[in-house]
Amino acid sequence: LYMTMQQRSNWTVRSPQSIRNDITNKFDQCRKCWRRARPHISSNGTHETMQQVGDRLVDYTNERLRMARVLSRRTTKFETRQKVTSALLSDRKATGKEDLPVWAYLNSIVETLGKDGMSSDESETEDCELPVFRLKTMPWRANFGQEMQIIDEQRLA
Repeated sequence: LYMTMQQRSNWTVRSPQSIRNDITNKFDQCRKCWRRARPHISSNGTHETMQQVGDRLVDYTNERLRMARVLSRRTTKFETRQKVTSALLSDRKATGKEDLPVWAYLNSIVETLGKDGMSSDESETEDCELPVFRLKTMPWRANFGQEMQIIDEQRLA
C-alpha cells in the first residue's frame, strides 16, 4: 500500500526501517497518553475518580504549555540578542570603530551560550491581571548579567 501511494503521490523514498520507526514512535506516544489517562492508585490502595484523573490531566497540560512558553521566551531572547550583537559587530567592522573587540566578545558569549543559555523569565500574574516577568537565575551559568544588560540596552536604544 505504501509503495503504491508513494508512486502515485510522488512521495520521497523512505526505507522500510524509517517507516517502521515512525509507526513505532506513534504507537509509543499513544501508549503514553493512554497510560497517563488511566486512574492512578494512591498509597492507601484507592483508585482516582474520573474527576481526579481529569484534574491531573489538565494540570499536566497546563505545565506542558507553561514550559513551552518558557522555551519560547528563551528562544526569542536568544534570537534578539544574536541579531543585536551580529548587527553591531558588522557595523563596527564596516566603520572601524574602536569598540569592535567588545562587540566581538559579546557576540561570542551569545553564540556560545545559545538559546539554552539564556535565562528564563518566569511569568506571574499580579492582581491587575498583567503578566509580571521575574528573572530566573541559572546557578550553573557564569554571571554574564552585565554583558547581557549591555546587549539588551542596545536593543532598546
